[in-house]
Amino acid sequence: MRSWTRPSGATTQKIGTIVDNSMAERSEHDKSNPNDNSDDVDYLTKQMAKLWWPDTTDQEPAAKQMAETTPASNNGNREFFGMDKAKQLATLSIQTAMQKVWAKELYEMDAREREDITNEIHGVQSNRAIRETAEIISEGVRSLRDSINQIFEDEHNTGDNAIPPVVREAYKRVVASELLQGDGNKVPYIRTKSFLLKFLRVTYFDVKKARQRYLRFLDLMHELHGDIGLKRPLMMTDLTIREMRYLKKGQMQLLPSRDRVGRRIFAFSGRVDRSFTVREKYRTMMYIFDVCSEDEATQKLGLVGLMSPKIDPGAKPFGENGMALRSTKEDDLGGLSEHEYYTRFNDAKHLRYSAIHYFGPDTLLYRIGTSLVLFLLGKEHRKIVRFHGGSQMECNYSLRSFGIPSDEVPVTDEGQIKNKKVSKFIAARKSIEAIRLQQYTEKNGIKDTDLNTAASIQTKTVGIECPEVNCIMFGNRARHNIANLEFRNILKVMQRNREESLARNEKTPSAKEFIFSVIEIAKSPEHNLRFFAVDRRTSLFEEIEDSQELYSTVSQALRDQRKRTRLESRLTEAIQQQNYQAERHEDDRRFISESDGGGSDVSILSSDGAKRRKGLSKTCC
Repeated sequence: MRSWTRPSGATTQKIGTIVDNSMAERSEHDKSNPNDNSDDVDYLTKQMAKLWWPDTTDQEPAAKQMAETTPASNNGNREFFGMDKAKQLATLSIQTAMQKVWAKELYEMDAREREDITNEIHGVQSNRAIRETAEIISEGVRSLRDSINQIFEDEHNTGDNAIPPVVREAYKRVVASELLQGDGNKVPYIRTKSFLLKFLRVTYFDVKKARQRYLRFLDLMHELHGDIGLKRPLMMTDLTIREMRYLKKGQMQLLPSRDRVGRRIFAFSGRVDRSFTVREKYRTMMYIFDVCSEDEATQKLGLVGLMSPKIDPGAKPFGENGMALRSTKEDDLGGLSEHEYYTRFNDAKHLRYSAIHYFGPDTLLYRIGTSLVLFLLGKEHRKIVRFHGGSQMECNYSLRSFGIPSDEVPVTDEGQIKNKKVSKFIAARKSIEAIRLQQYTEKNGIKDTDLNTAASIQTKTVGIECPEVNCIMFGNRARHNIANLEFRNILKVMQRNREESLARNEKTPSAKEFIFSVIEIAKSPEHNLRFFAVDRRTSLFEEIEDSQELYSTVSQALRDQRKRTRLESRLTEAIQQQNYQAERHEDDRRFISESDGGGSDVSILSSDGAKRRKGLSKTCC
């Protein structure tokens, strides 16, 4: 980053006056509502946009005014150097104001809510999620379904319940097509219990909020994917060739592992790629979120966001190639700007974030970037966001303290995107979607494989793309899995106990009985572990249910554990022997030193001592 010097006192005073005068422009209505920070955030956002964001009308008025009072640089390029310094100083002033707004929002939170959110961010069980029972689920789904029916029966809804005519017609077409294909009792996909539960869990079973989010989702999904998005879960075949290319790039991806409480992790990395349209990106993002919404644990506990936007260190770090959202109205986004569409997407998606982590180098530009992030996030998301600054290794260690597996962070130490595991995700999703289509066609006797005719494809599949935290995985991704580590400890303890019993000549079970006892203990309520093996052909994990196959698998795991135990024992012995040799070497050096400096008597004593040590070493070793 370019180095710069602070302007003179007069210049600094002039800059402060400009910022103070700008802040004084707030209306009396804003001042009369001290507990409402939304107007402050909106105002600061506009001020930051004038300084940094591209395609903004009336750009950089404050920076230009500040530049007039900035002295010229040594090379005479006063305009460029002065503009740069003025921008940075003005941005830091706005950044400080935004940090105060953020701190005020966190301070005004209820103490219990703050504690629950802190636990949730750190990957600890919290009380935010509703403790569901069969009665709560049944009553919530019934109430939400009745509320939705009432809304669609009323043709004159306004406000939050207003439904665009195109969405109303699409809803009627989807419901009618289901009734025609079935026997009249078939439930359309967007009215199924599993689909409605997603919105109830996002809103903590608040039926009114769930209905509003449901209607917004129908509108957004229909706009991005048409009728097919309301008929069934999205499939990879719904994406275009360009959108598949963007997915394979890995800028947006679901990590193959979960955090320590079982939440899925969505990652965004790298610079804004303008070679893809904003609509293509949001269609791809909607597919990823739709896949993630199928996971019940993530529905209940929320999604973890891992964001590493890369900032262009050039003259326009937040310009076309940097971390920015274009502020012009986009035809592809229905006449909305990127910022407005981003807000609309967050208000409509059928998942909630429970933690958002931004990380990057601890530089001035990235500190400015944190302010931009706070501007873009809504108040609810500002509660759960955390920033990590430093080298990539430092950020990884910091993320690990929040329960995120640092080995899975999709950014290299050089800041490049890791996309090798995206191909496995694509292969797994293709296998799942092929199985769904096969199940649907067999159940309904449909020979036509056109996906547009498959209105309600089942969501149950044979394999799992990302097992939960209590799943022991044999094969890939088993090294640092929490359940695998727990199972290895079970094997280690039980094997040691068995060997001690054999050494005491006590009666012990046979090898076969011992292996089945290991399986029984692993499946007990105390551990509640499940056994999965990877199918390399489909890249899916399938549960091992056959007892003989499970016996063979655990038997092999026990042999591997014995090898590890022997290796650990040998390493421990080698370390002890090395330490012993070092101690003997130190003793010899001390005796030699005393012998050289203590005369003949000392030499004789030292010689006798050496002989005694030699004899002692023979008896000990």
